[in-house]
Amino acid sequence: MGIEREQVVSLIIDKVRDIDPPALAERGNGLSEHTALFGKEGLFDSLGLVALIVDVEQGLADLVDAPITLGDDRAMSQSRSPFRTVGALADYAMLLLDEHARN
Repeated sequence: MGIEREQVVSLIIDKVRDIDPPALAERGNGLSEHTALFGKEGLFDSLGLVALIVDVEQGLADLVDAPITLGDDRAMSQSRSPFRTVGALADYAMLLLDEHARN
């Protein structure tokens, strides 16, 4: 049984709500895959983003019963950050989950 992208988007949104960054209340708590996580319009500063990445990694590891690392050199070297939006992070997580499933 594979993990669907919608599950990953929901997991990320749940983790954002768990952290409850101050900017979330200012935006009326509306979250979607288009929500900016980091950058000029983002919900998180760098420390908050690290907390989110750790929480999402743990959530993904629980789903697949194996460690998944989102915050690695590969992610940092991409021309478009996988941490810019919920959807971008979900896409990057799906890529890593797919690679994990093939190994």
